Amino acid sequence: MKRIAIFVVGGLDDSNSGNHVPTLYGCVAKLSERYDITAYSQSRIGIEAHVGKCGNAFVKHLPVDRSTNPISRGYAFLSEFIRDHATKPFHVVHAFWGLPCGLYALSAARMKHLDVILSLMGGETAALPHVEYGRLRSFPEREIMMWVLKNTPLLVTQSEFQAWELVELGIKRERISIIPHGVEGKPFRVYKKRRIAPPYRFLHVGTLNEVKDQVSLLLAFSRISKHADATLRILGEGHLEN
Repeated sequence: MKRIAIFVVGGLDDSNSGNHVPTLYGCVAKLSERYDITAYSQSRIGIEAHVGKCGNAFVKHLPVDRSTNPISRGYAFLSEFIRDHATKPFHVVHAFWGLPCGLYALSAARMKHLDVILSLMGGETAALPHVEYGRLRSFPEREIMMWVLKNTPLLVTQSEFQAWELVELGIKRERISIIPHGVEGKPFRVYKKRRIAPPYRFLHVGTLNEVKDQVSLLLAFSRISKHADATLRILGEGHLEN
């Protein structure tokens, strides 16, 4: 059975943890039915290092979190990976998120002469300084991100647009695969002839930050609610929550 090491910043905790990304968790759980997987993740702040499960995959939550300095985080990921590889060698290293995990995965793969895959999660090809978003917006992060993108043999994007952005950055199209990282459509039923009537109910789900721009959402809804019987529910957390 092919053995895969997966590097993530988080998202593989159980659904009640507050650190659960359903599509990522489901992807790794599904892959673990066919492959021998060990995932490496930083821990949540205040949570001790431990080993969990995601499907049949083992998830090693390392003794570092997002407040730990980058060098210590990188050492924790690579030292644990090297220790496991020496016991039972991996065949492939797969990272989600370009930084820091793409950098860790590329370094690990080069040290052990393994295949490496990087799945981009959105911000790797962005440069939006007005909302402080994107890995390409400032030095030295841009240079590190570009080095990872140019040297990782296989890149997976979430959309045609992100693939186009990579090509614009000088990445060859044959190195790019497109695999949408979204919600399964099968559970949802569409009622094409359904009659829409008030009260109109709007639902927004997302991280509460400048990128999602809930301020514009609230301004737009304030105009709607003056002319229609409507309610808005916002689900999410983030530094704009207050």
